[in-house]
Amino acid sequence: MKEMVKEFDVSANVNFNVSFQMLANNEAQALTKIENLLEIIRNEATVDCHIHPNYDVYVDEVEARLNHLSY
Repeated sequence: MKEMVKEFDVSANVNFNVSFQMLANNEAQALTKIENLLEIIRNEATVDCHIHPNYDVYVDEVEARLNHLSY
């Protein structure tokens, strides 16, 4: 007898930190570049993520913000 797999939805909340360096001519340009990058992260992360052929992950909500800036 073949076992039937029952499907159900699972929700998860995951946080992670990302550090990066970028080149800029001044603080204003750096802040603009960072804000543009954060906007891209917020927009693109809500697209369906296919991290592995066996996993379909649908991202409902994304929060991306600047925690610290040093230069």
